[in-house]
Amino acid sequence: MFDLIFSLKACSYQKGEILCKEGDLTTSLFFLMRGEIEVSVKTGPLEFVTEKLFRGSIIDYRNFFQTTCSVVQYTFTKASIM
Repeated sequence: MFDLIFSLKACSYQKGEILCKEGDLTTSLFFLMRGEIEVSVKTGPLEFVTEKLFRGSIIDYRNFFQTTCSVVQYTFTKASIM
């Protein structure tokens, strides 16, 4: 566990940046240290926010272990560090 924790790398993102789009292959696991992310899904021409993620959230853990494509989009709504 010690090796895992100290091998993590922090990355900064700006408001409006997209972490992952619907259909993207998930290859990473993310831990939100600071900021906010909206999880949205598209239905035809409409896009709906289904959830907001905050500090402490783990992102894409289900898809990461199943090696499937994302079915939602993750968009930063505040400057964030992961």
